[in-house]
Amino acid sequence: MKTTATPKQKQDNFKKTKTSKDSTMKKNYHWPFDLDTQAVKKTLSLIGVIIMTLVFSNSIQAQNNDLTIKGIVTDENGPLDQVTIFLKGTESRTISDKKGMFTFPQTLKENDVLVFSHLGYETQEIKIDPNAPFIEVELASETIQMLGALQSDKPYKSKHKK
Repeated sequence: MKTTATPKQKQDNFKKTKTSKDSTMKKNYHWPFDLDTQAVKKTLSLIGVIIMTLVFSNSIQAQNNDLTIKGIVTDENGPLDQVTIFLKGTESRTISDKKGMFTFPQTLKENDVLVFSHLGYETQEIKIDPNAPFIEVELASETIQMLGALQSDKPYKSKHKK
């Protein structure tokens, strides 16, 4: 069954389409001239607040003084390799390379204490200074005393039968 619209209905439909086209044409802006200034001000204010928050939060984070510590460990003859460097009171540690260089694996704070130890050298503790992210440490040789004397009055004899 086919329905036909009366001329009055056609005219009403035409007016509805024309008004809907006019309303969409009014929404088309010609940047930047036809923008609502209040909406632009609100948007720019919001963007400004976000940017200021990011800038100030970044400077606050920079003040917590976390330091990445690097350095070199030497003795009177030059660089020492395989020196154990650990943060006092933790399990965090590293060792120096063949050139005596090291980079501590975690960030440190002011007044943390690094302990440097190596067999045959005295253990040394260094307190972290925020103004010195590069540390130069010279380990002193440790004096080793042997207790007892060698028994050399009898030559050594093997208990195995030949």
